[in-house]
Amino acid sequence: MLEDKLRELFLGDRHANGVAWLAFVLVGAALAAVFLYVPSDDFQGPTQKILYFHAPAAWNAMLCMVALLVYGVLFLWLREPIWDTLAVGAGEVGFLFCTLNLATGMLWGKPIWGTYWTWDSRLTSALVLWFIYLSYLLLRSLTDHPEARARAGAILGILGCIDLPVIHFSVLWWRTLHPQPAAISPAGLGAGLESSAMKVTLMLGFVALTMAAIALYFGRVRHELLRQEVESLRARVAG
Repeated sequence: MLEDKLRELFLGDRHANGVAWLAFVLVGAALAAVFLYVPSDDFQGPTQKILYFHAPAAWNAMLCMVALLVYGVLFLWLREPIWDTLAVGAGEVGFLFCTLNLATGMLWGKPIWGTYWTWDSRLTSALVLWFIYLSYLLLRSLTDHPEARARAGAILGILGCIDLPVIHFSVLWWRTLHPQPAAISPAGLGAGLESSAMKVTLMLGFVALTMAAIALYFGRVRHELLRQEVESLRARVAG
């Protein structure tokens, strides 16, 4: 069964440890590249280096929301608890990276715009995504009934994806302080950057933070599966 294979994948120590170590090495390499290899931007100076973590954080926040959409559809269609378990990890990891995206954006905005926050269309739509994640986590905590919790979470995860195209195209649809896409654009990854070193570092940042998100996701799903097994054993003992 697919559920058994998924459980074996996430509960296997070899897979979890391998992903965690790979993420650790890649994040270390990305940090070294940002501080020791890539040059500072001619206009923004060292502040621009926040990009190499800001853009990948935004990518992972949106990727996790897509995962919530997929798992939500699968749960509502198949009614198998494993899809809700996988969704929980995506929701929590997505909330973490959405918070990281907003935090790095605010740190970048202060020296460039003179303020940590402005109600810019890109910033506002990203904040809406953060509230969607927060609502997802709060909604799940408000009920102890597994079926109702999973169904409500699935519906919210599906509806939350409506915000993703708004985030991506906001800088094209409206006048905005946020710059036009430089990291991900039709011209290619990092096409708006000045040098090949910047493009390489940006790609490394994307790979490193995506692998870190996968490692965190593996850990969270593993924890949830183990928690379910403990609860099942307790129910058997009590019965």
